[in-house]
Parts: sequence; C-alpha cells; structure tokens
Amino acid sequence: EVNAQPNNRYYKQGTSETVVDDSAGTVVKTWTPAAKDLADKSETVDGETVVTLGVKSNEKDRVKNVAASLLQGSDWMAIRAAEGGTAVPSAVATYRAAVRTKSNSMETAIDDASDIAAVIALDTTTYHANGDINVVATLQDWPEVPDALK
Repeated sequence: EVNAQPNNRYYKQGTSETVVDDSAGTVVKTWTPAAKDLADKSETVDGETVVTLGVKSNEKDRVKNVAASLLQGSDWMAIRAAEGGTAVPSAVATYRAAVRTKSNSMETAIDDASDIAAVIALDTTTYHANGDINVVATLQDWPEVPDALK
C-alpha cells in the first residue's frame, strides 16, 4: 500500500486505487489522502451546536501548549514576584516575554496560512545526510532557555 498512513494532523484517509500487474505478480493499492479542513466547522445535531476544530485551531492549540510548557518552569518566579516577593531575574523575564511574543507570532503565521501546504511548511525541519538538522520551521523556533532555568 502506498500513502496508507497520511500525517493525521493534516490529512484524513482519502480514496484509493488498486492496480493488479499479473505479469509482475504485484498488487499495488495507492491512497490519495484528503486534506482536513483548515477552518473550524460547526453544525447543528439534535438541536445542539457541534464544533469540529480545523487544522489551524489544532495547530494553534499545539503552539499554546508548548508555550505553556516552556513558561511553567518559571511560573513560580512570576507568582512570587506578583505576591510581593523577590523580582524575577532579568534573563528569565526576558525569556518569558520572548516565549509569549514567539507564541503570538506563530499563531499569526498559522492564521495567515492559505492552505494545508502552507501550514505544513511552518512545521518542517530539514534533516541532512550528515546528521545536521536545519531548523527553519516557524513552529519550532522557540527562544533559548536561560541558564537560570537549566
């Protein structure tokens, strides 16, 4: 089977075509994945509104979850400072602001994507044969964690 497992973040199982080649003794089933909807869809079922999240909402949720995870390690510092305790170290405050700024810019990039290919391009990393990783993906370019949090 070819394309039997599409990336389920962006595609759902589509149609298939089966080709039998008696002379080669092969049967090949090729799937054509169907892109998921970019936007949320709502419909009324039995008088209730049911919303199915689209790719853009799901991707923005992923970004928000990563940002929350990155901030979690220093939340106690921000709470301590807010409650009148010791100020948040400058490097940590700068990092926290950078994470929030980056999260916002990532969400904007997702909103601006015109199709599935554009959304996928935001989260694509290039791996080289020599083992180097070229992170050019917008959705993977988070700020460096400061030493105070390592």
